[in-house]
Amino acid sequence: PEELSYYDQDLTNGEYEYYLTAVYDEGESLPSNLVQIEIDFNESGNQEIPAVTGLAGNYPNPFNPETSIVYQLSSNRNVQLTVYNLKGQIIKTLVNKYQQAGTYNINWAGIDNKGNRVPSGLYLYRLQAGSYSCIKKMLLLK
Repeated sequence: PEELSYYDQDLTNGEYEYYLTAVYDEGESLPSNLVQIEIDFNESGNQEIPAVTGLAGNYPNPFNPETSIVYQLSSNRNVQLTVYNLKGQIIKTLVNKYQQAGTYNINWAGIDNKGNRVPSGLYLYRLQAGSYSCIKKMLLLK
């Protein structure tokens, strides 16, 4: 069977409703059930979808008191962004949710999951998005 698709241009954040029909030589099918879609392009309103999923280096690095971690998703995925100490213990879960394709910027202020400030030192951060996984280093100096 032939693969069919539809591309709707100039969408903005919001909810959209569609009925789908098949058009062929003899006419058109009855409409499908209502299909509802919610669009959320992320906080920046950026509608461009990155070509690849990736994790950038944090900035600044070394940092005090806060650093910014940027990552991009080429498709909608379950995402986990986690900070670890050098023993491999989870220090802070920054993101743990399903996200739309796009570019994201997360700040970390050196606070653990219990709300405590962490000591100076080397930390690892790991992005897990679908089958993509990447680990990078960051240094907190006080």
